[in-house]
Amino acid sequence: MTTEAMAAPDDRLDASKRVLLVFSNASDPALAEQSRLLDAAGPNAFEERDLLVLLVPAAGKTRVLVGGPADAYEAAALRRSRNVAPEAGFTVLLVGKDGGTKWQAKRPASPEAVFSIIDAMPMRLDEMRRNRP
Repeated sequence: MTTEAMAAPDDRLDASKRVLLVFSNASDPALAEQSRLLDAAGPNAFEERDLLVLLVPAAGKTRVLVGGPADAYEAAALRRSRNVAPEAGFTVLLVGKDGGTKWQAKRPASPEAVFSIIDAMPMRLDEMRRNRP
């Protein structure tokens, strides 16, 4: 489910998406566990929730883990804007469509936990009501 991203100028995330930011180094075992959890969920659940998952390395550009294609962001700019230092270790942040941080963890996040947080958000509840058959 990995897609290389295109270039983006700064740390402003796409406001049409909810974004799960996974701050990690490629060698961190927690990243392998996070990838396994994401792969097990299947892409439709992410798409239904307008959820994009980005890997934010210590340096360089972001990479899409689920939900691409998407712009690539400067990792340093995202780390600064979200107050996650490179030495902070594995960190997961859920960012809402309004740009605010909705949830944070220092361990791999199960998709079910993230989905339950999203599904309780007022904007998501409105989306579900509008999309009823």
